[in-house]
Amino acid sequence: MRKVLVIPILLMVLLMVLGSAIAQNDPDKEEWIQLFNGKDLDGWDIKIKGYDLRLTMGHARHGIHSMYRDDTLLLSLQRGEPDVFLNPDDARQRGVEDGEMVRVYNSYGSFVAQAHVSSALQPKTLFMYHGWDPMLMKGRENFSSVIPTSGLLKPTALVSGYGHINYQTPDNVPNQTYHDCTVEFEKYVEA
Repeated sequence: MRKVLVIPILLMVLLMVLGSAIAQNDPDKEEWIQLFNGKDLDGWDIKIKGYDLRLTMGHARHGIHSMYRDDTLLLSLQRGEPDVFLNPDDARQRGVEDGEMVRVYNSYGSFVAQAHVSSALQPKTLFMYHGWDPMLMKGRENFSSVIPTSGLLKPTALVSGYGHINYQTPDNVPNQTYHDCTVEFEKYVEA
């Protein structure tokens, strides 16, 4: 009885492997998509237009990513809720004062955070420490909702076993390329 089952299973596995190999070697299938001509940006479609402010991010000094956010000493280094640093001139132009809530937005999305007005920032620059859990943000939307590359996979998630490149967990986590994001902000008004 076992031999009778083994032969059809082996045939089925062989057909699946052959079918997969044939599908992968299809000469008519285009695998590479040329995004631009390699010489200049002719034909390149700019996705975000009309936003003059630059949102940058960095590692939080009051935790490691989202860990240790409840440590008493580290809590003393923060305001207790997500905040975004704003240049005083930019805040004044938009009628925003320190401690008020602001909506940071672009054509990809928006998020709401507390304004942290600081002269440490250059004009037309916003800064936010990353690691704020979306559960702490209004509408569960954090800064990744305005980052245009937040849907890309990390290249290291696609390879494994090559010396120092051995990315294992968590697999296929969306990547977020920081310092590439232009935005605008306004005083947040609860709807």
